[in-house]
Amino acid sequence: MAKLSISDIKKKSVTITEPDFSYIDGKYLRDFRMSLEMSQTLFADYLGVSKKAIEKWEQGKNKVNALAQRMIYIMENDPNVFSLLKEVRIDGKIYRIQKTTI
Repeated sequence: MAKLSISDIKKKSVTITEPDFSYIDGKYLRDFRMSLEMSQTLFADYLGVSKKAIEKWEQGKNKVNALAQRMIYIMENDPNVFSLLKEVRIDGKIYRIQKTTI
């Protein structure tokens, strides 16, 4: 991905588009979740949805919603996001959970 400076942007006609998330369907979600070795329950917790929603998406009964598609896209492109989504407090001290410890 090319990087532009502010001066480059000022000189150009800029169009900002969002990535195509349409490839993130139930099968893709399941494969991605399995590659992370996460249960449906834990993955649902990270996405902020119910386990039932994950089940229905993976079974093709419901379409993966747009917000979940965006979140999955972020998760697959920046594994550090996992440490931002969960933390553990022990005796008042905060520990971030890394993807490798899930």
